Amino acid sequence: MASTSTSDRAKWWSDFLLDHVDYPAPARLALQLDGARFKVSCPCHCNAYRVEPGRDAVPLVVPLDSSDQHSPFLIFNANIPLSDGRYLDLDLLADSQGNLFELVIECCANSYPVPDEVEIGEGPIRTTVYGKLLKDPE
Repeated sequence: MASTSTSDRAKWWSDFLLDHVDYPAPARLALQLDGARFKVSCPCHCNAYRVEPGRDAVPLVVPLDSSDQHSPFLIFNANIPLSDGRYLDLDLLADSQGNLFELVIECCANSYPVPDEVEIGEGPIRTTVYGKLLKDPE
């Protein structure tokens, strides 16, 4: 898969996220990504996409109070080791309504272009949760 920022590449990253990263509420995330539309949000060599969630999406985080203007905001990060010793950072940002706003993938803090082919290396995929993620319905 070429590393150019296209809707096909964004869909590929969505599938990668759901298949390889342990997001705490995978059903909520899948609803956000299913039928989502993506738009390139950065012209550099990262892979950054604005996300318009699918019609059946439910919020990922508690919506912000109307007095809080800190949107979009980081809600989740996955640090993914690559087989060549580098790493990917995969960030999810939410809007004030708690919906996915942007998906950002960088290689080594944007020091390298995101590789065309992703081969996960040894070691754990480390994740960090920011904010109040909502749980999947039981």
